[in-house]
Amino acid sequence: MKMTPYGTALVIAVLLAGWCAPARAWIYPEHRSISGAAWHMLQPNVVQFYASLWERARGQHPTHLCSSPLVMNRDSSQPPCIELVDWPAIAADHSCSPEQLAVVASSASWVLDVTQTSEQIANDLAESHSTEERENLWITSNLRLQAVDHEYVTRAGGNSAHFSPTRAGRTLAQQIAASTQAGASLNAMGLYVQYHVAALQLAASMEGDTTHGAPWLAQRVLALEAYALHFLQDMFASGHVAGSWGDAATRKGTHDYYCAHGYATTDWSGHDLILSGDAHMKPVDLARAAEAMALSMTQVFEASAARGVTTAWAEPNIAALELIHLNSCERMEQPAPIALRDVEVAQIEAVLQHTPKPGYGEDSAGWPRYRADFGPFIGIESGISMGAAIGSYGGGGSRAMAELGIGVRLGYGLEGVVAALNTGTMYLHLGLVRQSEQVDFCSEGACSHDVGSQSLPRVPSRAGVALGLRMPFWLIPGDLIVLAPILALLSPDTLTNVAIQAASGGLIPWQRTFITPVGHFEFVLGRALGATFYGLAGRVRSFAVLDAEEAPASDGLIEAGSRAVALTFPVLEYTPLRVVAQALTASLQLQLAYAIEIPFDIVRYGPPTLPGPEWGPAHLFLLRISLSGRGYL
Repeated sequence: MKMTPYGTALVIAVLLAGWCAPARAWIYPEHRSISGAAWHMLQPNVVQFYASLWERARGQHPTHLCSSPLVMNRDSSQPPCIELVDWPAIAADHSCSPEQLAVVASSASWVLDVTQTSEQIANDLAESHSTEERENLWITSNLRLQAVDHEYVTRAGGNSAHFSPTRAGRTLAQQIAASTQAGASLNAMGLYVQYHVAALQLAASMEGDTTHGAPWLAQRVLALEAYALHFLQDMFASGHVAGSWGDAATRKGTHDYYCAHGYATTDWSGHDLILSGDAHMKPVDLARAAEAMALSMTQVFEASAARGVTTAWAEPNIAALELIHLNSCERMEQPAPIALRDVEVAQIEAVLQHTPKPGYGEDSAGWPRYRADFGPFIGIESGISMGAAIGSYGGGGSRAMAELGIGVRLGYGLEGVVAALNTGTMYLHLGLVRQSEQVDFCSEGACSHDVGSQSLPRVPSRAGVALGLRMPFWLIPGDLIVLAPILALLSPDTLTNVAIQAASGGLIPWQRTFITPVGHFEFVLGRALGATFYGLAGRVRSFAVLDAEEAPASDGLIEAGSRAVALTFPVLEYTPLRVVAQALTASLQLQLAYAIEIPFDIVRYGPPTLPGPEWGPAHLFLLRISLSGRGYL
């Protein structure tokens, strides 16, 4: 199968398009911290209830699942195991349904690597000392989790399951009704209600007996409630309250901005809140989410103990059992809601009244929206390059040069794969350049009348056509052009992981974006290539001096014409300024680059007895300052 570079780029863009759109809420260690704090808020009888369920659910997996729902002061020398407080973190991010959660948590070996990696991430976050350091850790946390869970990024899907729904009314009851309505967009509140009610109804079918009965029932109650708790926790993350509407790029950009900068709102009981988001959780965020979680867990205990519930089901509810299979990664719409009794409505409202009110939808006033650089775009770029050229055109020394350029770009923005600027962006560039004359560096008067002086510049001012290509790579530049068509046929899953790594900085991720207080830095060597052609409309005329052996009967001064191509290899990009709007982005960039210029089609003008010059390549070291803008389609 033969595939052009453009075709390969299109394949990669399609693969990554769905992955950039959604955003999870709290990262794994934050989910786990909330669960741990909630556990310590539970009353002793509730703790005993869950410990009993846990013991029964361990069943055939006594080594994979820890002996206690929460292991205190675990010895690092002991083999890793999964605790109950890990389950809400595994739910929806590392599994796609309560049924899958139970299987993954109980038997998947890779999930043990996830827990250990998340512990390392938690330690790194605790030791971070600046906002920029935390931003970099946020970016790399996704890469580290992807390395141990190869479906981590793709599992996020293209829905809005992790986001709060837009506000649907003035009361919480109206919000719950709209969120759980069949056919509504999948959302965090609707999923919490569905899974939590299913857990309540299955717990009620236990008729207060937590010591006997099928282990599968205990496991399903735990899985359903853990899955519900994941989405309950999500509703307290700022980016998932603010970024709940708009297209994929708008949700992602708004999510990322408010996660880092916070969001002010009120809860449904009228209390003012200032929220933080993913990788930026503060103690008040943890306490707020943990209190709601503890109340939700207590309600499951009360349902089982028939306390506060008028009647209990003698048999497990069929609708509740079916929700064990509901796939939150792939489904786009809310399922038909489970019929609720008054007591369950009261229980749900008691938990959700402390959740933040989300913003109104697209047709209403609200907080500013931001866009991730994600999706197809047309752009314009202009800039100036300055630097030194060494060798060729009859001179062995160095000379100054400058160049103005303007061009258009057609590409696909992939910022958002790991929340990093430009790392996975692809584009084609077409532009025009005008280069100044090149004059030798020499002491005053030393070359005032020679070739290379102001009167006889070594290279005259000239125009050129510039082409450019930017494409991420996995291990070596251009490897995706070969790997994409092969892996697309032989192993699509492998192609998925290769493409994610390429768009996130490569297998050796030194080409990812590094965030600092003064801007973004990115190594781009191998990801970008430029080619500028001079003399396409006609050879560029210049003067050259031949030595005595080449021209024994003359002074050696000849006029020559040539064409040339300059291959440019950008090395480092620095972005100190970036402005984002709804469908437009603009940025100021400084770029360090190396170029090699190769003259060709060299001819001479004048007496036919004189030979033409032989010019080798010139080496250029450049600093480019550019302004670019993109309009997303």
